[in-house]
Amino acid sequence: MLDRADIQIEDFEGAQVVVATVAELAPDAKPCFVTAKGITGGSYTRGGDGDRLMTAYEIYLLHANRGQPLDDHELVTDASVADLDWRRAG
Repeated sequence: MLDRADIQIEDFEGAQVVVATVAELAPDAKPCFVTAKGITGGSYTRGGDGDRLMTAYEIYLLHANRGQPLDDHELVTDASVADLDWRRAG
């Protein structure tokens, strides 16, 4: 479950403004995205004075930082025993 933002009303330059303080997500919960747009269409990053859509590579990096990669556990569908180099076996 995510924590709610801390919302305060502050005086600033003679006016009242709403200030929302949002805690950073844990690495295993990133990226946060607009669910209606999906992860590739709804993930944004802050840049300069605005937000920009994250690239597929940036999203991949966030996923890679979630923990130990398990890419070597994935099945290679077009491989066979004949593809192994037995001369390199220990």
